Amino acid sequence: MMTKLFESKKKCLIVGVISGIFLTILLPQLLNKNKWEKNKQQTYHVNKKNEHDFAEYSQWPPFLTDPTFDLTLWRKHCWINQVSLPSQDPQLYYKKNYTAYTVCKDVISLINSIYNMKTNIAKVEYPEIFAQKIRKIFNYDNTLYAKALQQELYFVINKYTFEHTVYNPLRGRRPVQSPEVPVEQYLNETMEKTSKNCDLCNYQNMTAIDSLGRMENRYAYSAANAFKFDQWHSMFMPKQHDITKLTFEELKDVLTLAWKWFQAAHKESPLHRFPTILWDSLPHGGASQVHPHIHATLHSDHYYGSIKYLI
Repeated sequence: MMTKLFESKKKCLIVGVISGIFLTILLPQLLNKNKWEKNKQQTYHVNKKNEHDFAEYSQWPPFLTDPTFDLTLWRKHCWINQVSLPSQDPQLYYKKNYTAYTVCKDVISLINSIYNMKTNIAKVEYPEIFAQKIRKIFNYDNTLYAKALQQELYFVINKYTFEHTVYNPLRGRRPVQSPEVPVEQYLNETMEKTSKNCDLCNYQNMTAIDSLGRMENRYAYSAANAFKFDQWHSMFMPKQHDITKLTFEELKDVLTLAWKWFQAAHKESPLHRFPTILWDSLPHGGASQVHPHIHATLHSDHYYGSIKYLI
């Protein structure tokens, strides 16, 4: 009797173990395999459908995060007016061009909550000889030359990150001399070659003059930038053409003139009170002239971008 009972329990235990293995290991694998095969077929059909849909597009549709935004209406009433930023009264400009349509007003309000945008006009005078060169740069386009005399400057600053963009479209048309290598050979040959027809060496005839007139001392002089990026923007150069031979006294005279110009410009326009000196040297550094020169600007609202945190 006991033997039969033991054998019965043994059989039940074996069946239970086998059932447990099947339920915990084999059955899930079987179900997952069937599910994978089903998903594979669905994926194949979806991909096949997408490939068919993609082929119907000659141009990808625009991506919009807001499904309620009417892109067609925006392009019709808002985007068409964005030829340039306002140069006089931004609020009046936006009121005239955008507030008639809610979609325009909403987007402009959002942009204005993040950015400050404005433009200024910087006037430049060119001596006649230099004016001929400027006209040639613009392929004798009278419209572009007229813009060079009254240049539109664009300012965009992020109110939160203080990223600051200062843009003059005409600066993209400046001639840039191609650099050469090796460095020593490049410097020697470039200095000798460019000194023969250097605009900044012949500054009396080949550089512009701002409203403060020409400033000059023993080793340095001033000139208005031909392609401004601020309303008050001038340059200061040593009379020495070769930067490798620049002396302390020459550099001192350059910076002395810049300081005098800052004072004179501020006296002329007291609202402009944030001075900045920038120095780019040689073509690889972004300079369009090999002759050493520094840029001096005086801004009205603040220092450029994050520069104010360096003060």
